[in-house]
Amino acid sequence: MKNRECEIYFLNPKSSFVSKIGKHIIRNDFEEIKPTKNYSWKYRKGNAFINLALCEDDIGLYIIMCCEGVLIDKLKECLSVCPECGSNNLQVSILFCWRNAITDQLFKEGKLNYGSGAYDRCGTKPETHKCLSCGCKWHNAASIFHWNEIIKQGGVLTKEELGLA
Repeated sequence: MKNRECEIYFLNPKSSFVSKIGKHIIRNDFEEIKPTKNYSWKYRKGNAFINLALCEDDIGLYIIMCCEGVLIDKLKECLSVCPECGSNNLQVSILFCWRNAITDQLFKEGKLNYGSGAYDRCGTKPETHKCLSCGCKWHNAASIFHWNEIIKQGGVLTKEELGLA
């Protein structure tokens, strides 16, 4: 799938998580560009850029990762397992309007939630994934984009498309 600007939010990460993300980005052949301010990092590989920022609100810490020129499929694939513990025991959250018989079954099994229409945490987006092993939560815009493309093409969300197979 094509390159496009994409945002990832890690919600209430553990304190060591920022370092872990940076090391993962560098292992994928990105080079760190000198940070422009505290708690912000920039990485580059050719025409692709990743910007990380550690932020905090009343609820706690969160990390914003803005990716530009990175393949959507790569972002979706990288975050189809928990970035904290590596587990694939996940719960996904989708829009209620994407509901079908398969998503209803996954909801009954506790593997899926229907996202709310409103979200009160300013500066972030609601979670699309939650690790059922360690509790890590993240919003992956690449997954939202992928799921929306399936729906726009007349498809339905399956376990495989949701990354739950």
